[in-house]
Amino acid sequence: MDGRHCAEENVAEALRAWQPVGDLPPALVSELAGICDVQRHLAGETVFTMGQHDGSVLYVLLDGDARLTRANGECGDVAVEDLHGGDMIGLTAFVLEDDAMAAAALHAVSAITLLSFDAAEMRRLCREAPEMAWALMRVLARTGRRATSPDPRMRVYRHLLTLVRRDRNGAAIPEMPRHAVLAEAAGVTEVEAAGAVADLIAQSVVRRAYPGLDVLDAEALNRAAYG
Repeated sequence: MDGRHCAEENVAEALRAWQPVGDLPPALVSELAGICDVQRHLAGETVFTMGQHDGSVLYVLLDGDARLTRANGECGDVAVEDLHGGDMIGLTAFVLEDDAMAAAALHAVSAITLLSFDAAEMRRLCREAPEMAWALMRVLARTGRRATSPDPRMRVYRHLLTLVRRDRNGAAIPEMPRHAVLAEAAGVTEVEAAGAVADLIAQSVVRRAYPGLDVLDAEALNRAAYG
């Protein structure tokens, strides 16, 4: 765990780049910055090995790609989970207050930036500020949604279907959400959301009609969403 740490004055700036913080009151963001540290790791570095994570820290992968490996003592195998910018690490264990992360190791696949929060202080903030608990609950829900559907594009397309409106002129999405909003709703990264929409346009399933999209082939969109 020898990543480079940011100076204190840079913590607040890095924290603001974490999407859930955008809806929090400024005073709560300031308090959150007081329990936050920022670490940077180069590609190939190990953030923590199995047995090192004692549950006292909650991590957010702010940017870059990482890999979490978990040992299964019962089966003797190792589960691998690829992580991307915006993912939280150990959130379920944090909520349940168990030691599940003790069997996990975290490795930087690319250069990464991590936010690390004192878990005890984060729990205190969640008890005292419903907005903080709600923000973490939304992250947890997004993580669970992503786990139940393996294809990020399908998750994006299913959400887009909920935005489609029909009239005598045909089907359309009157107003497209920003990529960040679409990504959160679908439980994917912003890059995945943008790529999924670009694919639909390239395949002439939809076309841009600012501020929304015209749906040129509704059946194709349904097939993309549900196979």
